[in-house]
Amino acid sequence: REDFHNGALLQRTLYRKCLIDGPPEEAAELREKVLHAGIDGATLSSIEDIESVLIPRAWGLFGQGDFEGSRLLAERCLTIATSKSIYALTLLACSLIRLGERDRTRLLVDEILAKRPEFPSALLLRAELAMADRRHADAEVDIMHVLRENRGEEGDTAWALELISQIWDHHNRDVPSRITGLAELSALLNHSPSFLARLASEQLKDARRSEAMETVEQALRL
Repeated sequence: REDFHNGALLQRTLYRKCLIDGPPEEAAELREKVLHAGIDGATLSSIEDIESVLIPRAWGLFGQGDFEGSRLLAERCLTIATSKSIYALTLLACSLIRLGERDRTRLLVDEILAKRPEFPSALLLRAELAMADRRHADAEVDIMHVLRENRGEEGDTAWALELISQIWDHHNRDVPSRITGLAELSALLNHSPSFLARLASEQLKDARRSEAMETVEQALRL
C-alpha cells in the first residue's frame, strides 16, 4: 500500500510538472493515470492550477520585451484550464497587442469585458486599440475612467497615465493645462507614486520647482 501511495504521489508530481513545462499529449496521458489511481476533485484542481506559476513567469518575459514568450505561456494557461481566467486572457491580450495582432486583441478585450465590464486592464487595452484607430476621444473616456475609479492597482495607474500623456502629446497640449488635468485627479490619486512622479515631472517642465519639490516630498512620505 505504501508503494502504491508513493507511486500515486510521483504521478501527481510528474503530471503537474508536465502541465507547466511538458508536451500537452504527455500531460493528457499522465492525467489519465492520476485519475485511474484515484484523486479527489480539490486535489486535482490544485494540481491543475498552473496560473500561479505561469502567469508571473509570463509577465516577467513581457517585462523583458519577450511578447512571443508571454503569449505562449498565456495560451498554455488557457488551453489547460477548465475555465478561462480573466488574468490569463488579459496577459494574452497584452502580449498580442504588443505583437501587432489587434483583431485578436479586440476579441479578447470584448471577452474580458463581458465577464468583468469595468476591468481596468481591459479598458486600457480598449483605449490603446482606440488610439491606434485615431479615436482619441473614445480612448480618453476609458483612460479617465480607470484613473478616477482605480483604488490601488499601481500598474494600471502608471499605464493609464502613460496613455493619457500620449494623447496630450498628440494634441500638443501645453504643460500648464496638463498640470491642471492632473491636479483634478489629485484627491483621488495622491496615494500613487506613479501619479506624483508624473505631476512632479510636469511641474518641473513648467519651472514650478518649489511645487515639484513638494510633490516629490509627498511621494517620499508614502
